[in-house]
Amino acid sequence: MAGNAPSTSLVIDFLKTSYHGSLDILLIEDDMNFNSRAASLL
Repeated sequence: MAGNAPSTSLVIDFLKTSYHGSLDILLIEDDMNFNSRAASLL
C-alpha cells in the first residue's frame, strides 16, 4: 500500500492541473487519504 502513495500523489497533482472543476473533490479525497495515513501512524 505504502508504495502506491507517490503514484497516487502524482495522479492527484495531474488531475488538479487538468480538471479545475474537480479541484474541491480532489482536495477532499486527498485530505481523507492523509487522515487515514496519519491515523495508521498512531
